[in-house]
Amino acid sequence: MYAIIDGTEVESRTALHEALARQLALPEWYGHNLDALYDYLSEQSEDTLLYLRRMDVLQSTLGGYAEAFWTVLSEAAEENPHIKLQWEDDTLDIE
Repeated sequence: MYAIIDGTEVESRTALHEALARQLALPEWYGHNLDALYDYLSEQSEDTLLYLRRMDVLQSTLGGYAEAFWTVLSEAAEENPHIKLQWEDDTLDIE
């Protein structure tokens, strides 16, 4: 499973969580917030790649929320070996 989060396509917190919910087919209980995202990712048992593009734009748009988003992703990936983060300047490897 994978999701591509492009900072140029995210105009709000709501849009960020809607993109994640759609691309990752998140369950109905997903609360569209960072706590719910962490809970989901830390419990995910399927290999999941989150490819992050244009995070500079996301930071301009969402400010501190973008930084909190990255922290949640990083902590979930550190805790759960099924979660992999890939930044724009890495080689995109989606199977």
